[in-house]
Amino acid sequence: MIGNNMVEASLPYYKVLTAMVPQYVPARINYAIAFKRRGKLDKAIEQLEAATEADPNFLATWQQLADVYRTAKQPEKAREAYQKWAELAPDDPKPRFMLDAMASHMSPETALPERAPDDFVANYFDQYAHTFEQHANSIMRYQVPAMFKRLVDHLGFAGLDDVMALDLGCGTGLCGEFLAPIAARLDGIDLSPAMIKASKEKGYYTNLIQAELVPGMQGLPKQSYDIILAGDVFCYIGDLEPAFAEVRERLSARGRFIFSVESMTYNEVDKGAKHYTLRDSGRYAHHRDYIHDLTERMGIPLVLSGHETLRLEYGKPVAGWVMVAQLAD
Repeated sequence: MIGNNMVEASLPYYKVLTAMVPQYVPARINYAIAFKRRGKLDKAIEQLEAATEADPNFLATWQQLADVYRTAKQPEKAREAYQKWAELAPDDPKPRFMLDAMASHMSPETALPERAPDDFVANYFDQYAHTFEQHANSIMRYQVPAMFKRLVDHLGFAGLDDVMALDLGCGTGLCGEFLAPIAARLDGIDLSPAMIKASKEKGYYTNLIQAELVPGMQGLPKQSYDIILAGDVFCYIGDLEPAFAEVRERLSARGRFIFSVESMTYNEVDKGAKHYTLRDSGRYAHHRDYIHDLTERMGIPLVLSGHETLRLEYGKPVAGWVMVAQLAD
């Protein structure tokens, strides 16, 4: 894999290498990655298809090709590439889940899985952990931690020193950085062992739990947390009721639940999506009415919400809701 600062310099090198050794598949894959990062998807596809001809069973080719076809809005070819990936790596959860996502995207009447498989999420973030923060800042322009910090300040927690806080999907500790100075106790939960390791090394957290959200919360004290955060976590969960029920049990009387969700588009609603939809990206988007009704029914009604750009994906903004809920009076 090549870094962003090497993309331009690498193109002539891989052009020469693929011309000299056309059967050398890794060179074609890296050439394709460079083209993909420049937005030249047709050129990336050209290289990857040539790689499949050179070696039809080279796994990394199909992994890249599935993603490029999907990004290029060629869903049938993407589905075929994910299927080949699944055949070559039968124990890898990602292609199986992405096939579900592609099916849901191509046929809205297809039943949606309620959540992404735990092993898919854990494996994905384990592989991503060592580059996550650099990618989040320079490529994704990830905005959620900064938005959450402004909300925590706005809600009056910044001047306190006895705050109990819980960071759901804590990742590498981007929210822990601003929570730790105000928290008497800061707990974090994440599925990825590598993410937990990165957070532990920073020293922000009192306690870190490697688990899925619901079982992770079940061992924590009830009615205790003044701040519960969930940033870019619910894009891997469709049915939010089990997680929200655990959150409600753990909020203190003065507690606030601050979270983000990707927002459904009008086109997704017109195609028949109701409460949530599974996009071909493998992430869930939720309807605001679903969140509103769910929080009301759970006894943690919304008190603030804003429609924001959460991050960039392939250079395009991903819109979402940033919301605050609290226990009903």
